Amino acid sequence: MDLIRHITEVSKMDPFNGGIFLLEDYDLDIARSLVQGVDVWLNTPLKPMEASGTSGQKAGLNGVMNCSIRDGWWDEGVSSLNGWAIPDSSEVSPQKRDEADSQALYNILEDAIIPLYYTRDLGRVPRRWVDCMRESIRTITPLFSSQRMLRQYDEQIYQPTIKRGGRLAENHFALASQIAEFKHFICENWSSVRVLSVDFREGREPFSEYRYGLGEGMIHSEVLVEVYLGAVWFQDVRVEAVGSNGMGGIWRCSLSFAAKVRQGVYLYRGFFHGTEEKWRQSNANVRVFPSSINFASEFELELAKWADPNG
Repeated sequence: MDLIRHITEVSKMDPFNGGIFLLEDYDLDIARSLVQGVDVWLNTPLKPMEASGTSGQKAGLNGVMNCSIRDGWWDEGVSSLNGWAIPDSSEVSPQKRDEADSQALYNILEDAIIPLYYTRDLGRVPRRWVDCMRESIRTITPLFSSQRMLRQYDEQIYQPTIKRGGRLAENHFALASQIAEFKHFICENWSSVRVLSVDFREGREPFSEYRYGLGEGMIHSEVLVEVYLGAVWFQDVRVEAVGSNGMGGIWRCSLSFAAKVRQGVYLYRGFFHGTEEKWRQSNANVRVFPSSINFASEFELELAKWADPNG
């Protein structure tokens, strides 16, 4: 509320009076007027905090160019002719991210948007701008629609659920009974599961399996984790290193089974990108949770054991 109050106060100052408007109770009627009356749809959430993106999609299929961060739908939808992508600042420190984002936006406005809009022919028509409007309609309309939404719901959720239901019902619900017995066994023995140790070793070797969006050939630090599973089989759990990415989200690094240490104790191994200092700054930790190819989701049992962050 304080931020909105501050923006309201600034909007009433002489340099900005009449140039900033706050619209209350945003709905379809207001959206209809906006997409008919604006030239650029600006969207600047912090990555990865982008929501569904339906407002920008509505604008795009009505010929409005989007200018947004590369997150959510716009990372898929942007091209060189239908709008602009604000460069990614996720590698910049949080203290300097706002400054980097604002400078990037000013550069796009000065070098791309304003020159394109004001370059006009003898009839005072911005032909290249109109071409980009058409490109926005041509590329965004078929990609982002209710038809695609329903098709993906059907293909990715409904049909797999129907097939899973059929598998569970086969042979008088034999698989369903097997899954139920497995879950009961895990729940009965989960209290004894614990992470015994986490050994962080800096700069061991390149890692090609890392899930942080970085390329291969970089130097990574090794993470060795000893886990006591007791009666639980080592292949019936998943072990991960997890940490903050500094943007409200997390990175995840899957650790692979490496060796049996002794009865009930197993060693898992993986790689973390960065130094021990970066490991500490990201509040990294290790978690263990039950895993099965027959689960509908990886956290179906809602059980997890974490390493003691204090060692």
